[in-house]
Amino acid sequence: RFKCDWSSDVCSSDLIHPLTFMYIKTFEDVRKFILEKTHISVFVDYGLSNLFGAVMVDPAFYVLEKENDKQEKSWFISLDQYTRTPNEKFKKDFCLEALDDNISNLPNKHNITLPQEKLKIIEGWPFIYWISDGFREKFKEQVLEDISDAKAGIQTGDNDRFSRFWWELDENTISENYTEDNKKWVSYSKGGPYSKWFGNLWLKLNWVKDGDEIRNHPGSVMRNEQYYFKNGITYSASGSKGVSFRVLPNNFVFDVGGSSIFSKSEKVSDSYLLGLMNSSLVTYIADCLNPTVNTQVGDLKRIPFVTPNDVLESSISSLSKNNVEIKKHLCSYRIIETNFEQSPLFAFQGASLKDRVLAYLNFENAQLTQVLINEAIINELIF
Repeated sequence: RFKCDWSSDVCSSDLIHPLTFMYIKTFEDVRKFILEKTHISVFVDYGLSNLFGAVMVDPAFYVLEKENDKQEKSWFISLDQYTRTPNEKFKKDFCLEALDDNISNLPNKHNITLPQEKLKIIEGWPFIYWISDGFREKFKEQVLEDISDAKAGIQTGDNDRFSRFWWELDENTISENYTEDNKKWVSYSKGGPYSKWFGNLWLKLNWVKDGDEIRNHPGSVMRNEQYYFKNGITYSASGSKGVSFRVLPNNFVFDVGGSSIFSKSEKVSDSYLLGLMNSSLVTYIADCLNPTVNTQVGDLKRIPFVTPNDVLESSISSLSKNNVEIKKHLCSYRIIETNFEQSPLFAFQGASLKDRVLAYLNFENAQLTQVLINEAIINELIF
């Protein structure tokens, strides 16, 4: 909660929630007010903690000065890295040591100072205070929005009514190509659990008469219809593991929770873009822009983008395609997947059930290891 007594020289605060206040779009006006009208004297980013006993909270503390002296640097104390670690109980000690060292002009790894004007470089003015100046400058150059369209999709207003798993339906009512067959149920991307490269393609959506029933529902919102049924990249926006990206095939409608990205540059293929989005660099940047468990379309649009040369584009695209094919092939052994072909118990040889299960697990581990190797190479090439 923000408080300011304009008759005094400083503004102060009660506890605030830094994950919302410091980053998300809703509080952009608050950040702009602070950076334009005040000077951040000290800001303690305390991180998730049981500061008040049994209840876990995510506090920050700050002192703002009325006069915005652009020459004076702002001081941040970073303690959020100790959440859920053995050192979490020492946060208070680390904070007091950082305070003493700053007063004594001594170095301390928890103390970060920078002119608060630099916080304005990234669109939305998030309080990303810990990155280097060189990295921060990348946000002033080309960004993902320049070469692709990141779009949120449908909000049905009643998923229980309008969506089904594919195995609940008569296969004769499921569309293969809606523009040709106009069948009732079309494929529906709605996020789902953490899954890179391929998968989570189980849902179907009632699209009879071009989705008239959904359009007429009072709680529904139809967004970006011009992108429906186009191939692209979809992702799971929320989850403790972070954001994960995978192929969005043709003939799919997408949801808010399965928002999607569509390349608009001839120089950038979907395969390259998928490799980039699944890289550790983009995961880190997305977490910087929005460290909550729900990555937004607006966060993705701000990710810096460097156009690759032909060799890099080809190499990363090839590795990305290989990962998609591996994950797609593994899905063919799982009965809930739309491309299911046969059980691994019949596909793999062995004298006993145990031998066949072991043969499949060895195969699956080898394939997933190849995916991890490919991801490591992609990360190196992206950097």
